[in-house]
Amino acid sequence: VIKELCTDNVMRDVHEEAKNNLKANFKETDLFKVFQSGELALIDNDGLLSKQMPSLLAMRNAIYSESFRNLVSKVTGCNDLIERVDCSANAYANSCHLLCHDDVIGTRRVSYVIYLTDPDEPWTDSDGGALELYPILPSTTASEDIATPSAMPSARVLPLFNSMILFAVRPGLSFHSVQEVFTTKPRLSISGWYHGPSPLADASKSSLRQIMSTSSTANNTSEDVTNTPFYRLNHTASSSKSDDKPAVEEFLNPSDVTFLKQFINPLYLKPSYMEDVNLQFCENSSLQLDDFLRADLASAISHSSIE
Repeated sequence: VIKELCTDNVMRDVHEEAKNNLKANFKETDLFKVFQSGELALIDNDGLLSKQMPSLLAMRNAIYSESFRNLVSKVTGCNDLIERVDCSANAYANSCHLLCHDDVIGTRRVSYVIYLTDPDEPWTDSDGGALELYPILPSTTASEDIATPSAMPSARVLPLFNSMILFAVRPGLSFHSVQEVFTTKPRLSISGWYHGPSPLADASKSSLRQIMSTSSTANNTSEDVTNTPFYRLNHTASSSKSDDKPAVEEFLNPSDVTFLKQFINPLYLKPSYMEDVNLQFCENSSLQLDDFLRADLASAISHSSIE
């Protein structure tokens, strides 16, 4: 836990800019209930929105910076962090929550949360919304390889204004949740993940894989739960091709990319983002792509629709 991450006046500016300018979409699944913005990396540094949120974008750029990434690496002991960072804003309103899980998806290495709750109305225990950390129950057999979190958290961290949480993502170990919010005050934060170059070696122990394995067993199937009916972009289609060549290039050539850039946000056409989107879809069977169309095209379509 890092307390007083920034000077008070800077963080107050970030709080006000996020509260008044960011658009958040309501999302609810079996795991969570939350309002979430799009990926902050998609906000153009020279666009109109950026002029309304200079302090927020300065913080975003700091989160993406090499110097801050080196600090995160030193604090968490994760020494293989790459440039890729996920960053979005989240707002937990009354009754919003996040159930227990370990955050292991794809190449995630470090989870982080920067709390932007109301600086003039401090968060209290009675408000709920605490980050809850869970210990692992002792194995009942020597050969048991599935980690089970305790039903009760061993620690709770309140979402206090101008504080930051960092923890390493560990399959079957980094279990955490967000307690249900009981107050009408919004639990506002910026959060995401720092990534490594490849999935963790013991990813089979993750909570997601355990759920899939349990489902597979319940359905009396012997199918490997890591298999998927969807084609994964990070699997090369031809063994004769170099393993380090982005597999997306096997079916999306430069002329295709040039054509699609007329319509689609260029960020989604980068091989690294396409592979991540594909992985999320393979893992969750659904996804939501914010700001998918080019901003000028989306604006033109919206204007024409109104007319």
